[in-house]
Amino acid sequence: QKDSGTSRLKIADIPFLTRTHSTLSAMGITDCSELLACASFNELSRIRKMGKASLVDIAQKMYAAGYRDWVNTALRHTHGALRELIEGALE
Repeated sequence: QKDSGTSRLKIADIPFLTRTHSTLSAMGITDCSELLACASFNELSRIRKMGKASLVDIAQKMYAAGYRDWVNTALRHTHGALRELIEGALE
């Protein structure tokens, strides 16, 4: 199961928006296991230049790539309007 966090799928292998990919790369996040270490989308939002569109992009693309458990868990730990925004985008 991909959600185990042991996957070495590269961020570059997921069709993230250019801005999302650039922001993750600038932070040194190069594979999915590093992204999976983030507990919530609020945590990801603290990354410099990580805007709402990139957070939605991450949720949608990680969900589509089979990381549904991580997306759902991260959403449970995300609060406020950001949670509502991402949940709406996943519907």
